[in-house]
Amino acid sequence: MASESLNGVIQPYDYEQPLVANAIPANGYPSGAAACSITVRRFGNANWVIQELTTWGTVRKWARSTNNAGTSWSTWREFSML
Repeated sequence: MASESLNGVIQPYDYEQPLVANAIPANGYPSGAAACSITVRRFGNANWVIQELTTWGTVRKWARSTNNAGTSWSTWREFSML
């Protein structure tokens, strides 16, 4: 995904961000993100989008959503990994 911002990524797909240097809050990533996989899903009238981000190595997982096709996003929520 190079240095593309996640704020504009709303097409359903499984993306990868292999560069830690690009996984930064300025690019729409949660604080603490690293090299990762990003799964994008769309629902209903296609305005509802969920992004799920899972880091590689030390596994951490976050999710956020929008109901306006990416105009604004909820805050990232980190999930506890058992």
